[in-house]
Parts: sequence; C-alpha cells; structure tokens
Amino acid sequence: REPGVFVFRAMGALLYFNVDHVRERFHELLAEFGPARRSVFFLGAVPALDLAGAELLAELHETLAARGIDFRLAAVSSSVRETLVRAGYEEHCGPVVANQSVADVLAAPGGAA
Repeated sequence: REPGVFVFRAMGALLYFNVDHVRERFHELLAEFGPARRSVFFLGAVPALDLAGAELLAELHETLAARGIDFRLAAVSSSVRETLVRAGYEEHCGPVVANQSVADVLAAPGGAA
C-alpha cells in the first residue's frame, strides 16, 4: 500500500455488457478510498476487452486527469495492449506497457500509462 494510491482490480473481461457496472464500481470504491493522487487499474485478471472496454479506460483516464488524479494501467497482457493500441488509447492517454506490475508502475516517474 502506498498513501494516496488507489488500486482497482477487474476480474474478467471488460466487454460492452459489463462496462457500466465496472465504471460504477470503480467510482464507488474511489469515493470510499478518499483523496487520491494516483489510480492504478490492474488488468492482470482481464483476458480480453472490446471497444467498450477500451473506451471505459480512456474515459477513466480523462475523468481522473480532470480531477488531478494520475491514471495508470498495470499487468496489461499483450493481447489487451494490442486492443488498446488499435482502439487509439495510446494517442489520447499515453503509452501502454505490457506486463508491468503495480510496483513497476508506481516506481516509474511519470512513466507509462
């Protein structure tokens, strides 16, 4: 644990039929967490995502940036990274590095999304 760092873990694919639930749960838990300076979305248990899942992550990035909260992705599999790249995530949110642990993401100074 690191003060001011909110880590969220999704369990399962991020697909069109569940992104609304994941979005709501993310915001609920973030509100319960309290003041955060950084949020890490752990994707280690996410085997796949579709365009709606990629859009959810981009939306979270944008929404949190507007609130002054740094948003990063951790444990991104190669296949999920490829989908994010094809969906244009990197163009708007910065580079996505595959297979970085949460510790690696936190240690990176202003590093990868």
